[in-house]
Amino acid sequence: ATPRLGIYFLAPVEAVPARPSQIWTQCQDEDARHIFPCHDKPHIKQTMTTRVTAPKGWFVLSNGDLKSSRKDQRAGHFRYVMDEPLPSYLFTVVAGTFACVEESVGELPVTYYVPPEREADALRTFGKTPAMIRLFAKLTGVAYPWSKYAQVVVSDFIFGGMENTGATTMYEHILVDERAALDIDSDDLIAHELGHQWFGDLVTCRDWSHAWLNEGFATYLEHVWRLHDKGEDEYEQGLRVDLNASLSEADGRYTRPAVCTDYEAPIDIFDRHLYEKGALFLHTLRLELGDDVFWSGVGRYLDKHRGG
Repeated sequence: ATPRLGIYFLAPVEAVPARPSQIWTQCQDEDARHIFPCHDKPHIKQTMTTRVTAPKGWFVLSNGDLKSSRKDQRAGHFRYVMDEPLPSYLFTVVAGTFACVEESVGELPVTYYVPPEREADALRTFGKTPAMIRLFAKLTGVAYPWSKYAQVVVSDFIFGGMENTGATTMYEHILVDERAALDIDSDDLIAHELGHQWFGDLVTCRDWSHAWLNEGFATYLEHVWRLHDKGEDEYEQGLRVDLNASLSEADGRYTRPAVCTDYEAPIDIFDRHLYEKGALFLHTLRLELGDDVFWSGVGRYLDKHRGG
């Protein structure tokens, strides 16, 4: 089959001989329909069983628990079961050759799948993930909701990251080597996609016009992690960057309500109004209410709408 969207097949070509052979999906906003029959809207959730046969030596990652894997002389066979319902846009399959680095938070497995030649960079890049999981669970009062948390780094990904339920896909530029780590880290992107496991995955916007409930919360949790990890000054600086980005879009391109039904395709509203302005709403609400009331309300929101 040759789907137009949703699933992507990579292989070396003359212009890019180092490109790995790899397969990955990207279903947000409404591209899952190109892979399998589904109600491709965020308010419809379903359980999934995924069976994949892949070339010999490859690993396959998908949502849920790996119930079985076996190899024969020609291929590997993998079966994943996702018992908790998820919307179609959070479905994932990634297949290829990866190095795996394993950590845990209590009994929760936390894994990082990276290109084999970048294994040394995995912990340098993703090593704060367990602390982020603990922080977000503590603040929201809701434990990490899935049976695993995996992050897989693929080539030529079309976004920075995608918060597929329990198995986030990341682009290759997230990895930092020893020299790059002197100046930068990838904590914002890691915190953002992890935050979606609560906001977007556990509780999902009813339709895309309300997508700020996914992206605003995930963006705000970037700032929350920065406050915890780097202090008040870094938190304030991050908010100022988001404020400037939001105002720049409003002054230079257009303004719109954060909740907006006027779009041709859902991707049209994934902009500064959705991410940065959504995060600033939450920052302002937290200042108005105080930490105790704000986080108590967030926890009640998650509990009330859990799975919905």
